[in-house]
Amino acid sequence: NDVNLTKIFTSKDLEQVYALDKSKGIMYVLTKDGSYVKQIQSSSFTSCTDFVVYKNGIYTLNQTKILKVGL
Repeated sequence: NDVNLTKIFTSKDLEQVYALDKSKGIMYVLTKDGSYVKQIQSSSFTSCTDFVVYKNGIYTLNQTKILKVGL
């Protein structure tokens, strides 16, 4: 299974790392030491140009729209 990560996001306030595989529409959630936690699949991930994680959601930028995917 090939994984093609487009972007990785974390911050000092987050306990986890979020890695986007845009081609598959999957967000991988990892601990900061690299252990797998879960994956989230959404069609909005395949068309997004950027994303951030804030509180209980993943916010994707899709052309002129910001969409929220719940964690």
